[in-house]
Amino acid sequence: MPSLTPPFGYDEVMPLEREHRIRLPAPGECPDFCRAVNALPLGFIEFPRALFHYPIAFVADPDSGRFTPVAVLGLEAGRNLFVDDAGCWAAGCYVPAYARRYPFCTAPVRTDEETASSRVVCVERRQIDAGAGEPLFDAAGVALPRWCEQELLLREYDLDWVRTGEFCDRLKELRLLTPFVAQAVSAQGGPWHLDGLYRVDEHKLEFLGRQYKTLARTGAMGRIYTHLLSLDNFGRLLDRQAALDES
Repeated sequence: MPSLTPPFGYDEVMPLEREHRIRLPAPGECPDFCRAVNALPLGFIEFPRALFHYPIAFVADPDSGRFTPVAVLGLEAGRNLFVDDAGCWAAGCYVPAYARRYPFCTAPVRTDEETASSRVVCVERRQIDAGAGEPLFDAAGVALPRWCEQELLLREYDLDWVRTGEFCDRLKELRLLTPFVAQAVSAQGGPWHLDGLYRVDEHKLEFLGRQYKTLARTGAMGRIYTHLLSLDNFGRLLDRQAALDES
């Protein structure tokens, strides 16, 4: 029987149907799972906007060995410094698309034998509410504006995630990623240690030769330098945590 594997942060997903009424997040509200994470996946096109707020690092999947870029949101496990007690993201800070797409996602259809190449648009089951939910299609089955926006976000997210995977695979192939530990100490507490993170080794960029031009032509080199510049934001995370602990 076909089954759907929910992505991280989702409990149970099911294919979206036109008659579904969905409880959608209020403006500024983020999914519950965002309160207790200190990092979220970040797509290739998101790097320039995330640069102004978060350190951008890479993590490795222990099973596949593939790398994923992440926006680092906190200095300790289980704490997101950008979500308040009401569940709202900090005003003026970029919200990763991974969170903005909720409660929707796309998922590969799995059978007992294999994973299908096609993906189906899904919704978090517990967000379906026939009484208080918001319709996404009118009586004639035509998509309403709110769903048109979400559908575009999902489509762009999936396309960007393919490019993000190619980018990370290229970094791995060129052996540019190296592990590092982010450490921080403040007068209010600590020290904090974040391990399991990877960064681009700047010194190796000097020996890329012709590969440097290829990375520059595809936009990858720009993302590499964006990532390296963003690492200064670990200091901002420390300042933010200190300010929140004092309040």
